[in-house]
Amino acid sequence: MINELVGNIPFGVALTLVAYEIGKYIQSKTGIKILSPLITGTILVIGVLLIFDIEYNNYKQGGDIISFFIAPATVSFAIPLYKNIKLIKENLFPILIGILGGLISGLLVTLGLCRVFGINEIVTISMLPKSVTSAIGLAISEMIGGVSEITLVLISIQGVTGYVVAEIIFKILKIDNPVIKGIALGTNSHVSGTAKAMELGETEGAMSSAAIPIAGVIMVFIIFVLEKILFN
Repeated sequence: MINELVGNIPFGVALTLVAYEIGKYIQSKTGIKILSPLITGTILVIGVLLIFDIEYNNYKQGGDIISFFIAPATVSFAIPLYKNIKLIKENLFPILIGILGGLISGLLVTLGLCRVFGINEIVTISMLPKSVTSAIGLAISEMIGGVSEITLVLISIQGVTGYVVAEIIFKILKIDNPVIKGIALGTNSHVSGTAKAMELGETEGAMSSAAIPIAGVIMVFIIFVLEKILFN
């Protein structure tokens, strides 16, 4: 009965937005970084679906509407990119090397761990695009035959992890260069990393914003090559 009542687009949209706002409230009140709205919101949505025995497909009708806006939101990163184009041009080579190194190392670690723990091919493929922002990562996952839901979860986990531990890592490694901080956050933790970068400073935020689309484009080519070599 309840599945008939909630099997519509407004329900999925409303549940997603309410869960996210509750997640933001919890983080603002507790001040605990790991309680990101991405994590708490996801847990709340899953909890509601399980408690009321609501089928995932009934929620997904509205959830897909929210997902649709991920791509337009990603395009908005072009604004800080344009504003800091001079700084980007001055540091273009180290930026490209840093992004390429970050992506390749992440892919190698992922592939290595999947082989060690015997993860099947479908899950492995779904894990590969986790180092880029959701809009690009989901497209890559679908392109290579991965499971987009797995990819999205891993992208969220990696983003939140970067948001939480980035400052600690920078302090341990004594990294003070704002360009390096921004590129590292944008390449490895995408949107969540950019949120942290903007907290650190304008230059960090600009570099992180620049890293997201650049990393996405580079990742498309790397994944295409890997798929041809390893999975065909």
